Amino acid sequence: MKAYIARKILALPLILIGVSLLVFLAIRALPGEPARMMAGPEATQEAVDAMTVRLGLDRSLPAQYASFAYGAIQGDLGISIKSKLPVVDEIGERLPFTIALAITAYLIAIGVGVPAGMLAAIYRHGWPDQIVMILAIAGASIANFWLALMAMNTFSVQLGWLPLLGATSWKSFVLPSITLAVLPTAVIARMTRSSMIEVMSQDYIRTAYAKGVRPGASTGATACAMR
Repeated sequence: MKAYIARKILALPLILIGVSLLVFLAIRALPGEPARMMAGPEATQEAVDAMTVRLGLDRSLPAQYASFAYGAIQGDLGISIKSKLPVVDEIGERLPFTIALAITAYLIAIGVGVPAGMLAAIYRHGWPDQIVMILAIAGASIANFWLALMAMNTFSVQLGWLPLLGATSWKSFVLPSITLAVLPTAVIARMTRSSMIEVMSQDYIRTAYAKGVRPGASTGATACAMR
């Protein structure tokens, strides 16, 4: 275990360098001129050239990457082309909503996936098991972005039940959290079903059933029957 952790720690700098390099190259591969977008569509060529120098785009790619990596280490991710504000400030403004959305989605996934998996395991090969497994396979197969678009079109645009954009109230978290929870709910339900079936097939469980313990009996009753 210590050797495994040591290897992961030693590999972390290489992973960070690789990720930062991929991000840097992906940004540079995007179509359009960042300097012109930052200067504005009506800017003169002189203003665009000045913005190019300001952004450091007149330097070589290795020099640009070195500046990018050094700024990222210091927490400086540059200026947003769209809002003209520091990227760090943009991330900080949205980070609390992102964390709240992620926590809500996984609470939904655990709250739905675990009982669904237990129900499927208890009624193995029965209609509850079949329904849960069909829904789990569908949830794991559907693309989240397509599901989100369909949910927005149905519940926000057509029915008007939930807000389409923004984070003004708890209703704003309903659609995105449920959409994000679909895939982990399916995974948790299938894992819970498999784990519970494996436990239910253990010798001590079969012995308890043979001695008259019914499903749902308390731990004390099971322990007494095992003696």
